[in-house]
Amino acid sequence: MRGLRSATQQSAFTQNGWLPCRKRPCVRRIMGGSEEITNKRRNEMSGNADKTKFSVRVDTELLELADQYIADATVQSRTELIEDALRFYLGFLTSKKAEDYLLQSLSSVIMGTVQDSENRLARMDFKLAVELSKLCHVISYTHDVDEDDLHKLHLKCLDEVKRINGAIDFESAYKYQKRET
Repeated sequence: MRGLRSATQQSAFTQNGWLPCRKRPCVRRIMGGSEEITNKRRNEMSGNADKTKFSVRVDTELLELADQYIADATVQSRTELIEDALRFYLGFLTSKKAEDYLLQSLSSVIMGTVQDSENRLARMDFKLAVELSKLCHVISYTHDVDEDDLHKLHLKCLDEVKRINGAIDFESAYKYQKRET
């Protein structure tokens, strides 16, 4: 029969400090600190070697919703559900930090690129302004234009640039001067 031991086996157990467990067919040592070792071995066997036990207070509705997911076999236990939820949330926080870092890095790179482009455009505008100034001085020196005609020309050019949004076309100016338009 199972569970019955002979007198010699029983005396060997009691002499060495071993007694049979009442709940399970396992053996537990009665000496100091042995129950702690037995629980540690059980945790290692069940995969809980590095887990910490703590209590959590949650709303009843939230707990019922969690139990529904457990019943649907999405997860196997409340512990697994809490671990998955915690991993997901910590991943979200980590990605948020990474997103903030990437946004700052990307922003500084874009700002540098825009600043370089702005500097290049400003240098090009300066060179064009110098060339335009030279052209204006040569034209004013070679042509005798009075101030009234110059003012009318200024207003006409201002209106034309507004109308064509700054896209000056030499052919249009030529046709206007030759009165072809």
